Amino acid sequence: MEEHLTHTKSTSFDIKNYILKLIAHWYLFAIAIILGFCYNYFDTRFAENVYSINSTMLLSDELQNTQAVVGGLKLFDNRKNYENEFGVLKSFALNETAIKELDFTISYFKNEHFKSDIDLYKYTPFIVVLDSTKNQTDWLKCDLHIVSKDEFILKIENTSIEKKLKFGQKFESEYFNFKIVKNEKLNIDYKQLIGDEYYFYKNNINSLVKSYQGSLNVDLRSPNSSILWLWVDGSVPERIVDYLNKLTEVYLIQSLEAKNRIVFNTIRFIDNQLKGVIDSLDEVEDKMQLFKQNNNILDVGKEAEMLFTELDNLQKEKKLLELKQSFYDYFAKDLKENGELTTGISPSFLDIQDPVLESLLDEYQKLKSEIQILNYDVKKNVPNLDIAKLKMVSINNELNVHIESSLKAISYNYRDIKKKIELIDSKLSQIPSVEREIQNIQRRYKLNDDIYTFLLEKRTEAGITMASNSPGAKILDVAKYENVIKKSPQPGGNRTKIIFICLLFPILIIVGKDFFNNKIIDKSDVEKDCILPILGSISRNTYKEDLPVYKYPKSPVAESFRLVKTNLQYLLIKVKNPVISVNSTVGGEGKTFCSTNLAVLYARSKKRTLLIGLDLRKPKTQLLFKNPNIIGLSTYLIGYNTLDEVLVETHIENLYLLPSGPIPPNPAELIESDKMLDLIVELKTKFDYILIDTPPVAHVADALLIAKFADANIFVMRQNYSSKNVLKIVEELHQAKKMTNMGIVINDVNPSVIFGLKYGYGFSYGYNYGYGTEEGQGYYENNIQKQNIFKRIGQKFYAELKKIFS
Repeated sequence: MEEHLTHTKSTSFDIKNYILKLIAHWYLFAIAIILGFCYNYFDTRFAENVYSINSTMLLSDELQNTQAVVGGLKLFDNRKNYENEFGVLKSFALNETAIKELDFTISYFKNEHFKSDIDLYKYTPFIVVLDSTKNQTDWLKCDLHIVSKDEFILKIENTSIEKKLKFGQKFESEYFNFKIVKNEKLNIDYKQLIGDEYYFYKNNINSLVKSYQGSLNVDLRSPNSSILWLWVDGSVPERIVDYLNKLTEVYLIQSLEAKNRIVFNTIRFIDNQLKGVIDSLDEVEDKMQLFKQNNNILDVGKEAEMLFTELDNLQKEKKLLELKQSFYDYFAKDLKENGELTTGISPSFLDIQDPVLESLLDEYQKLKSEIQILNYDVKKNVPNLDIAKLKMVSINNELNVHIESSLKAISYNYRDIKKKIELIDSKLSQIPSVEREIQNIQRRYKLNDDIYTFLLEKRTEAGITMASNSPGAKILDVAKYENVIKKSPQPGGNRTKIIFICLLFPILIIVGKDFFNNKIIDKSDVEKDCILPILGSISRNTYKEDLPVYKYPKSPVAESFRLVKTNLQYLLIKVKNPVISVNSTVGGEGKTFCSTNLAVLYARSKKRTLLIGLDLRKPKTQLLFKNPNIIGLSTYLIGYNTLDEVLVETHIENLYLLPSGPIPPNPAELIESDKMLDLIVELKTKFDYILIDTPPVAHVADALLIAKFADANIFVMRQNYSSKNVLKIVEELHQAKKMTNMGIVINDVNPSVIFGLKYGYGFSYGYNYGYGTEEGQGYYENNIQKQNIFKRIGQKFYAELKKIFS
């Protein structure tokens, strides 16, 4: 009965099944690991070596001696913004300056046939001297083959140029203009280099800078420190050491130059003022000496002395106004010609009290510093940069307005002082001319002397500040060749990763194949979606026979059919002369093969058995018995032939065939006719077993019409062929009771598809008798060659593991 074989749906993930699959595919893991180690070996041998070097730098928290120069005006931030310094060190401009100072223009290599080429750098036996007046082609490879101690053959890749030259001989072409000379720094015997092959090419500076810029890393040694840690990767240890040291050197130089720029501009302004004062002082001294020689000097009265003192003060005030006007004119000219301030002189340094201007200059310097930092960023169009530029335009406008208003105020005060001087001059005109002249000369001398002394003091202060300035950073550890670390390839360094990947890759293939595979592979696929009993599985037919049960009765495929035949009895309990319908959902699943071989088994059991080819649309049953199919079921149902005429006795004892006959235009109507019902009733009186080969259920409804005649309905599904979707169709037929007494047979089972090994003869039970492995001693009589030792070891290993899981 059906309940005996019925099972519940299995929905849990079969971990044991997957573990067995992984173990059974041990050879995949072995192959993957072997390939992985081969890849690792060749990658290590031919890969380019990558080295790493680092250096450390200490950034000062406070800038030194800035206040003395600018009289309290803060032109720099007191605290370093470390993130900004990262940007400066990684900036294109700084890296370009460093690389241009190094000899990185030409790259030299030695050809190696069985490993990666050697980058010669400082150890090249020759040097390419480029003609700086001519254009040179970047990245164009030039091969050089030394043929004697003084000669070589030069060949330019992708061109027809191939020329024999001497060392020191000038070479000219549309691509290059240079001469190749021997490297005198190295003590080389060029006779030993005969036959060696080298090549070189000119680097593109922009690309080279970007390459080093990308490989440079900058970070704080620890979050709470001001120590920068710089490291860079490269293929040549000496080159990355030189690059990192040169980069830090250029950084310190530019930092110091930036700090000294304001002081230098201040000194230059003072020097320009001193030139005029010195000339005036010399002129007054000469005039005073000449006047004393030609005239007698008399004492001046108290009234005249007071007038001269007042005049002297006004003249001094007038001179200061002129200095102040010169200062503002200097600023106005700088803004007009350059569009920005390039001087940065503090007004308080010249005793010009202008807090508004000092505030604007302070804000201007901070904003300028911010823009310079933002310009180091690779992404130029950042919002912060646009905002800073808008603020800079606003400050420039405010400076222009303030300078213009200050100049107007100076002009007004200048006119007022000039009127006062004229008034005093009119009073002094009443004093004798000799006395007046000597007072004027003395006054002018004292005025110029005071201004000269004042300017000299300020220049000395600026010079002291420049001398005491420091870059704001210092190198703690320079990059040294001895500290270079080899990063890759590491001998054996990738073994763990290779093993992990090699183990993971087969697992992903196996699991992924199962996950994306919509085909029926083993019985668990059926049990998950269908509650119908599994009658058994049919082993793959490895023989070129359509009836292996007849010709190879002791073969694995024959035994699997016997298992199905035995389990089928549970569906046919107390059924006399049963009719068995063999169905499938689509073509190609093997229902004709299964129905025919089952019929052969029943016939060999001394039972009168009839096989009916009821697929009236694409008949195939008759082909297995070489029947011409001229007459058959279709001609009988329409009355052309009698039953005795269409029944065919086959060459197998007790097995009869009722072929389908010619293809009719109305197969469904013929199967549904009363004559078909009468035929089945009559046949049951003549035969012990009747097997019906039906058309596919998913294509036509003929099989559903036949189901009412059948005592048992077998559904054939093919391993790795039938879609899991067919289980839904079968389940729906069962739930709707369109077919009764149903069972499933899985055909064409290849155990290696399930676990990778050929064990047993079916996956519903998966056992074998194990009576021996030598020829003639096994349970089966087949012509399959003995398995190789690896598969036998695998089978043994699997069997032991299965015992553990069981």
